Amino acid sequence: MIRFAKDDDHMQLKRLWNQVFGDSDTAVAFYFSHRHQNQNMLVYEAEGIIAGMMTMLPVQLAFSQEIRAGRYIYAVATAPAYRGQGISTKLLLYCHDWMKKNGETASILVPASGSLFAFYEKRGYQTVFYVDITTVQSALLPPFPVGSVCTPCRVQDFYRLRDFAFSGSSLFVKWDQAALEYIIQSAKSFGDGVYHVQTKTGEGYAVCGWRGQKVFIREIAAANMDIPDVLSVLHHTLRADEYMVRLPAGSIPDREPLPFGMIHYLGDAPLLNGSPPYLSLVLD
Repeated sequence: MIRFAKDDDHMQLKRLWNQVFGDSDTAVAFYFSHRHQNQNMLVYEAEGIIAGMMTMLPVQLAFSQEIRAGRYIYAVATAPAYRGQGISTKLLLYCHDWMKKNGETASILVPASGSLFAFYEKRGYQTVFYVDITTVQSALLPPFPVGSVCTPCRVQDFYRLRDFAFSGSSLFVKWDQAALEYIIQSAKSFGDGVYHVQTKTGEGYAVCGWRGQKVFIREIAAANMDIPDVLSVLHHTLRADEYMVRLPAGSIPDREPLPFGMIHYLGDAPLLNGSPPYLSLVLD
């Protein structure tokens, strides 16, 4: 039986999350206390046991000037003892049917591994989101812009700068301020950070996480300044050996973008006009 989650399910859901994804008890508890809502999670119950789960977080899909409702599919899991029975496919189909009935446009997801792109393609998804990834040595960054500052990013600035940077995309996956606040709080709780960079002429932000002596930046944007200058100001605070940066597709000339995310339209696909579709800031 497929249904939405209930409070009584949380112990089983957390156990399944640990079992499938290997996240710590602390990380799972943080998600359930700060981001989880029962109405956004489907469960597959078999004889009183939760055999599968799937989260469907609400997002806004901005097609140029038109905003439509969508869902980001996250934490799709099947208990090992129940695998091979098509449970994840049944959850996806149930989700798609529910979304159609509620007038929503499309679901998006980021496959956890390269092999899963083919799995989701067979279930109606197409790859439309690509990214560029580059590594920058700290020794090669431009000089620190005198008078610049780097501070923890407020959610209002986070939301405003994201919209400024990416709203010109042919398809922009927008998170609301509550979702962005969760990203800020999660980063702060686990030793990472979302930083607001300001110079005399512009500003930007970066969503950062430490990976050993490296910093992985899963989203970065700038207004009236260049990305290398954002990194230079950021480095003045973080002092990492190098920075691995995820950028919108097409940011690096003569480099083939990497497949990143997929979409499943629940009706006719809208025409996409503008720069490449943008999806980067996800729970990956």
